[in-house]
Amino acid sequence: MAQAVEPKPGSNSKILTGIVSLFPHSADMVRCLLLVGLSYSVVSRCSALRVEKRQSLSVDMSIAEDCLRLTTPSLKVEYPSDANDHFDEITKALKPYDNCGVHSYAAYWGPWIENHWISHFGSLWSDEKQRLGENAQLSTIFGPFIPILFPFVDCWVQHGHNEEGLARALTDVLRPDVAYITVSQNDVGLDLPFMQTVLVLSAGGYGHVPVPLMIGAKSVEKTAPMDQRGLLASYLGSLIHAPHDMRQRLAQYMHRSFQPNQTFVGRSPTWEHIMADSRVSLVPRGWGRSAFHLAETVQMGLVPVYVYDDVPWVPYKDVLFEKLGYVVNISEMDLFLQNLPSVSFAELEAKEAMALKVRD
Repeated sequence: MAQAVEPKPGSNSKILTGIVSLFPHSADMVRCLLLVGLSYSVVSRCSALRVEKRQSLSVDMSIAEDCLRLTTPSLKVEYPSDANDHFDEITKALKPYDNCGVHSYAAYWGPWIENHWISHFGSLWSDEKQRLGENAQLSTIFGPFIPILFPFVDCWVQHGHNEEGLARALTDVLRPDVAYITVSQNDVGLDLPFMQTVLVLSAGGYGHVPVPLMIGAKSVEKTAPMDQRGLLASYLGSLIHAPHDMRQRLAQYMHRSFQPNQTFVGRSPTWEHIMADSRVSLVPRGWGRSAFHLAETVQMGLVPVYVYDDVPWVPYKDVLFEKLGYVVNISEMDLFLQNLPSVSFAELEAKEAMALKVRD
């Protein structure tokens, strides 16, 4: 799997309702739109399926090829005539390694986005088979892709790495001319570079499609009117969990741009109150390209300023996110903070209103 091309979106509602990826420099990549949610179709653009008999199933593979060719330009894939059996083959091959309990982080014990992906879409496929028996078609649920339903991050946390046997099992069972789809939360992605035909919906920051990195649900925070808030900007979190001292640099920019009573940087037991008293909430990336704090800020109905260094890993970046927040490279953060006091209250209030709308 190649490390990400620069994306434009992904999203969620009830953890997984929509996953979108648009790619820059090519309007045609809108065809990579993926709708993953409470419906019977993973890929809405793949609804042009002509189902006759199982052996003569015709599936439009163009969307899969368009997406995967962004990282592997010469790639060509075909839909397998034995798709149902191939999915069962993958599940059987991974079963010896699927014994990892749901991991915990920051007193949250899951389920995580990978667990939702597995349980929700595994149930959809089970229901389809129960409804249609041997006439059930995997493509009805997953379009041109064969799904890989596996808790990669749970097993990574348990072992500290991908087990060697897991990599070997995937190498043996995956086919070079078949398109696959999976969800990854790990900060380092799947860390399996041979998987060029796997479309990765990534919460951690390495893959093809950005999806939200979430840690449970946050309630909307009660806020004062924008013009009555005490802080211009705040960052509530660790200063060390990012590469190249990025968060320390961000803190320096904040202290240089504002008076001490205009900002807050660091941890606090009253962090929600401090965020609610801020015009904007800064969200620097973590070890992965995203951060739990991004989804938290939107869930609280506040304005996030996502700060990145290489690739902006933001769900729905151009079509939605920039209507509710800001996306700023760390190299431009000094200028952004200097200009922040001049941003109108109306602009900030409109972004908060959009955050609340998206949350609902």
